[in-house]
Amino acid sequence: MIIKFRIFDSAQTAKEVIIDNILEGFCVVDLNKKILFVNGMAGRIFPELNEKETSEKMIAQLISKNKETIMVGKQRIAIRVSPFYDRHVLKGYTIW
Repeated sequence: MIIKFRIFDSAQTAKEVIIDNILEGFCVVDLNKKILFVNGMAGRIFPELNEKETSEKMIAQLISKNKETIMVGKQRIAIRVSPFYDRHVLKGYTIW
């Protein structure tokens, strides 16, 4: 049933569409601070995240600003960084 009706594919696609279209910037990085995922809003707020040459520096800046509010143009942006785990093992960080 699962394979026939592609239940897992639909659930994964729904998650990706929702996360990519929320009105908050969202980014996931691994332990080496390499980008695993950037949603559309984060890419618009911080275009540096879209380019490999500038993404590492931007990730470092965002992580260093955890729990702070920064100005981007005329917009105030609250930065929140949270670790994420898989079976109690730290795998990386989410940045909102």
